[in-house]
Amino acid sequence: MKKNSCLSLFLLLIAPCIHSQGNRKTTSHTHFRVRPQFQIGSPELTSTQRHVHHMNNEKNQHKFGALLFGGRSQKKKNLGTFFMPFGNNSATVSGVVEKNSQNILTQNFNLFSIQFAEPVLGILGPELPNNGTPFESEISIEPRQSVVGLGLSYEYEFCIHGKDHWLHISAPIVRVKNSINFKENITNKGEFFNVASITNTNLTKELRNMKEAVVQECWEFGKLSQESLDETKLAFVQIQLGKHSFETDCSHLSPYIGVTAPTGNTPEAEFVFEPIVGHGKHAAIFWGLDAGWNVGESLCGNFEVHYEINSVMHYFFNKKQKRSVDLKNGPWTRYTELYKNRAQAQQAFDLRNEMPPTQGTFLATPGINELTFDMRISPGFSFTTNNALLFDYCYCNTMIITEIGYNFFFHQEESVKLDQTFTSNAAIKDYAGRGITNPKRNITADAFTNNIGFCNLQLNPNIADALTDFNLAKIKESNLDFDSAAHPCTVAHTVYATISGRWDNCLCPLDLSIGGSYEFSGKTNTALDRWLLWGTIGTNF
Repeated sequence: MKKNSCLSLFLLLIAPCIHSQGNRKTTSHTHFRVRPQFQIGSPELTSTQRHVHHMNNEKNQHKFGALLFGGRSQKKKNLGTFFMPFGNNSATVSGVVEKNSQNILTQNFNLFSIQFAEPVLGILGPELPNNGTPFESEISIEPRQSVVGLGLSYEYEFCIHGKDHWLHISAPIVRVKNSINFKENITNKGEFFNVASITNTNLTKELRNMKEAVVQECWEFGKLSQESLDETKLAFVQIQLGKHSFETDCSHLSPYIGVTAPTGNTPEAEFVFEPIVGHGKHAAIFWGLDAGWNVGESLCGNFEVHYEINSVMHYFFNKKQKRSVDLKNGPWTRYTELYKNRAQAQQAFDLRNEMPPTQGTFLATPGINELTFDMRISPGFSFTTNNALLFDYCYCNTMIITEIGYNFFFHQEESVKLDQTFTSNAAIKDYAGRGITNPKRNITADAFTNNIGFCNLQLNPNIADALTDFNLAKIKESNLDFDSAAHPCTVAHTVYATISGRWDNCLCPLDLSIGGSYEFSGKTNTALDRWLLWGTIGTNF
């Protein structure tokens, strides 16, 4: 009954994930959750812990292990698609506003090189002439992560009521280094409007390309750093309590429970693909089962084959984190120009008659500043199962163990909601500026979506105040696309191999091993494709 309940829970969690993802690529997301190394259920720890269990010696109840590991992610373009809009790791940025354009409009990034689809006339003040040659470039990102770490583990075996139990503590110290690898190919340098500065606004520094724009000072969040970012911390501490329920020379069964104490660091959202060590400071509980049996052995008894299966389920508790979020208007709308409140729209409207009329047109607040919130993140359940074949060969008092295995990992989609009452007073600015709002505008240079606010004003020439519709255009909580801030459900597969040497007859039995693994996500991009190498040493005392 208990087994059926666990299976039903697993199927209930994973079935919607597989159905929703299929072979689709995830795009325009703001946070990527990475599965940490050296946690209960991962191949590098499972194989190490298994060898320690085999080093049975009644006089040596204390067991210590150390594992040095390092690795790097692969498929940079695949990961780039996760963060970029429109299902690709690259995009065109242009100042040309035209029908059905899917290019990203430069103006949203404070690059004031734009060819207006309609002249800005009449009650909006003097006309702002079009640039003859607007700026255009191709941008792309190719994110990569590399890690190096030292995992430490300690195990103590003891007896309660005639039953053998064990307490296992593990903790990795990890350095995570993330590179977004932002690239830009400028196809047209273009001409830019000269806009006089206004203190404490977006009009403080002249920008001339996207490399400058994506790290500009007036952005508080969502930057695309051209430099690598790294973090070194104790990732987490896991405490595991198990019981040898059944153990013979041919088979064994050990259930266990445990807790994960959160250390590491938590997302701050200043940079895209920021390095996170551990689980983002989420605490967790877990429970699982280790089992195995002898498949066969040679006639002389110096060669044996074992099958081992290890399964564990984690539940992660919710925690407050900073996350950026898109609007439901479309991908990357978190970068769309906004008026942060009615007063700023009024300020732009009051500047409409300046000469030249540029301040009133381009005054805005970067959307990323207004669309980054304290959010309550609930990671929920993860499930890991590890299947392995062990080939044991005894030669001159040395046990040589070769292990090959397959690891399956699943983590459900994060649940994301605001941690505080939504109080934003921002509204989407029309590209024509001067106090006009446009609730339909998105990140693209499409003439229709960019021109709605201005056209509405032209259809109502008796409206003397462009601010009339500001309250109607204000962003509401229902406009936020929380899915863009949540990491989707994850399914990952890992193949691995280790080779170990064990010396049980020493005063302090010794275990040495080396191994490697490759993790892949198939046709989706919600898990890192990456390799990992490790070397371990273990001893009893």
